[in-house]
Amino acid sequence: VGSGWLSVSKSGSLTASTNDASASISVDVTTSSDGHPALSPHSCGSDLGDLGIEFHGDLIDDIIDLFKKYISDYVKGKVEGIICDQVSSIIANEGNSFLRQVPISIALPDPMTGFDLDYGLTENPIATDSYIAVPLKAKFWYQGHENDAGIPQA
Repeated sequence: VGSGWLSVSKSGSLTASTNDASASISVDVTTSSDGHPALSPHSCGSDLGDLGIEFHGDLIDDIIDLFKKYISDYVKGKVEGIICDQVSSIIANEGNSFLRQVPISIALPDPMTGFDLDYGLTENPIATDSYIAVPLKAKFWYQGHENDAGIPQA
């Protein structure tokens, strides 16, 4: 710390521990433009619980220990924000990257050889306390004719 005529610097080690830490995240499942499911973080909360910090060393460490509650609160706020930022980033990037690799169409086996089935999402899934609804396309076609006009409905 440098200020005016007094300058103090310090290096050393510390021990940090936490009790009752927790994190919770809410994720929305939506439909991408090509029918794949997509994830987007909705809300996140993290709590490091009781964060203990202990500085090791000499007299300066003993003086710093007098302020460890303030230091702990500051570190706790920063780390809790970083946790949510990182978890949200992992969900948005790596989670969606994985979901884009999940096939949403298949070639059907015998006795339907030559036919394909597209089962991509048509709308966002709906989840309630009683059920989960997943609206799927369920489009069948003969290979090479995916974009032909469909059968008119009566």
